[in-house]
Amino acid sequence: MTKHSNDSKVIIHLSDLHYGGNNTTFKDLFKTDGSVLKQHFGLLNHKLVRNRHFEEKRRKAIIQKIEHLEWDYLLISGDIVTLAMEREFAEARKSLSSILKPGKVFICPGNHDLYTPEAVQKRLLEAYFG
Repeated sequence: MTKHSNDSKVIIHLSDLHYGGNNTTFKDLFKTDGSVLKQHFGLLNHKLVRNRHFEEKRRKAIIQKIEHLEWDYLLISGDIVTLAMEREFAEARKSLSSILKPGKVFICPGNHDLYTPEAVQKRLLEAYFG
């Protein structure tokens, strides 16, 4: 890649990664905080309509591309996870770890990152992404 000039900055923007939905089952949702109905509808929507848009191989390819680019800042805006389950945040953190450079990454939560009262109360986004 061509090196950018000293006075310009390269910003990469990722959005709507939706980790977790593809390998979540309805049985998994009975272990949550009582927002089960909302999560069931969210998972049903993901499985029937949206799952083909959030394939793991696509996310891996994007991360590998970013690893080989020269960039100054990374903005991840919203919907890192699908149902705000703790294991989704753990999966996302592990998958994104190679591009999470301190002081270079900014995260703005989306509605799916704060999907349940439990996720908000436990501050799961902050716990996994600071």
